[in-house]
Amino acid sequence: MEPWWKVFPERFDYEIEALRSAGYKPVVRSQNVRRGVLEIELSVEIFGSPQKLQGRYSPFFPYTRIEVFAPDLALKRHQHPFSKNLCLIGRASVAWHVDDTLAGLLREQLPNLLAAAGEEGIDAPDGIEEPQGEPVSAYLPYAPESLILIDGEWKVDAGIKCGFLSIGIDADTGGAIRGAVLEVCDESGRVLTRCADAIRSRFEKRIVRGRWVRTDEPIIEQSAREFFRVARSLYARSTMGGAMRPSLEQLEIVASISPEEIEYRKAGDGWSFVASSQIDVKGFRRGRYFVMNYQRTARAGLKDMVVRSPELESLHARTVAIIGLGCVGMPSALEFVRAGVGNIRVMDEDIVEPATTMRWPLGLSVAGKQKATVLKEFVRDNYPYTDVETFVCKFGGVPGLGGTDLEEANRFLHGVDLVYDATAEDGIHYLVSELCRKEKIPYVAAAATHGGWGGRVVRAVPGRTDGCWTCLLHARADGLIPEPPEDPVGEIRPAGCSDPTFTGAGFDLLNVPLFGVRASIGVLAAGQQGGYPDMAFDVAILRLRDEKGQVVAPTWEIRALKRHPKCTNH
Repeated sequence: MEPWWKVFPERFDYEIEALRSAGYKPVVRSQNVRRGVLEIELSVEIFGSPQKLQGRYSPFFPYTRIEVFAPDLALKRHQHPFSKNLCLIGRASVAWHVDDTLAGLLREQLPNLLAAAGEEGIDAPDGIEEPQGEPVSAYLPYAPESLILIDGEWKVDAGIKCGFLSIGIDADTGGAIRGAVLEVCDESGRVLTRCADAIRSRFEKRIVRGRWVRTDEPIIEQSAREFFRVARSLYARSTMGGAMRPSLEQLEIVASISPEEIEYRKAGDGWSFVASSQIDVKGFRRGRYFVMNYQRTARAGLKDMVVRSPELESLHARTVAIIGLGCVGMPSALEFVRAGVGNIRVMDEDIVEPATTMRWPLGLSVAGKQKATVLKEFVRDNYPYTDVETFVCKFGGVPGLGGTDLEEANRFLHGVDLVYDATAEDGIHYLVSELCRKEKIPYVAAAATHGGWGGRVVRAVPGRTDGCWTCLLHARADGLIPEPPEDPVGEIRPAGCSDPTFTGAGFDLLNVPLFGVRASIGVLAAGQQGGYPDMAFDVAILRLRDEKGQVVAPTWEIRALKRHPKCTNH
């Protein structure tokens, strides 16, 4: 690829001419052909004095933006505190237009930026800036792959100026750590706040002690070592001369709590962490050295985890029982977990076969393990606010031959808010739907057809669904509810497999669990103010292929499940 000024030479001339016409005196400072980077320097009067500005063009200009740097300017808003580039337009690529120029940015956007970055406490005029917070901590040069979790709901008394931290460490690579703050204490060791038990259980294998100090202003230092020095000095003042002595541990963590813009024009506690790691170096410069790095902070409290989908907040108090963890059941289970369902019970007697991972969410690393165990371990490590209870058995089977007995079945179904049947077994659908009907438990069955040509989602909600599973069978036999398409030769018997299975691609089959979970969430969130809306349907038929097996756009046909005159259940 060639640099843009060679591809579009007339655009380069146009840029220079536009700057000159606007009264600037542009000087090309850098024109790197290999990297495709062009830099133009000019002078602009800002707040009554001339300021040097540098326009750095993207290698893919004019399709993507120009960044403008003001190396001698120090604005409190809309300027990166270290690299010094100005936030003249929003970060989204749609904020840039291919006919935008550097001259146009300076003429149209720079006055707005300066007005928005005025004195602290003065609101910017309406409409000249995006309603987005600018936390100082977002600009710190973090160690790659580092992360320390906090809870966004924590309220640490502003009158307490310093104290101790209990930090659980999951990984330490000698520069980047991954962990969570388990407790925040004052100088006497009194606990001020602590993380949720779900987080503690995930990070309590190795616990280190850190220190924190509250500051009236953020410590804005590009150097982690300088941040560490400043925090230590402030800590000494807060403890009336009690120095923050270096730790004898190989890992020492120091944090600051300071006000920053956590939401648009709204200040709150911002957290910054620096870890000091001791490393032993061999060779010519052998010895023990301290490596200090900023550690990225992330909010991971229960409220933080649902803020991107507030309609799902009530799901944490719900319990879903899932039967079957195959190519429909396992993706469904993961979607329930991601949606924030607080309790999942799963029943499946099968292991993960390597050949099935082409349409199963996880691969060879879990082959040979019980599917239920794989789900429990994955959720424990990645979604700690969801509890998974496993039942390694087969619903409807004979006890002693892998089946579940009545005691276990009662424990599986007791107190659940919904049963999700992904067994793809009509006999089990009949059994489980009848148990749910009698116990007045909402029931959802989701299954795909051979070849991944289609699928069916059936939902029976007590007090709302008129018919039952027997009614569905009669309606299908009478042609009142259509059958989803399927491959007539889609059943196969792979070598070494003791049961027949079916063909179908994972990306086709995923249409079924996504709709099934969507339909289930509507039931679980029903009646909750601001909750996820419910759908009015009982049976949904998916078509992914036509009668000739040609791929078509996915379509769902919705039907009501009416009471059938031949059904004796009513």
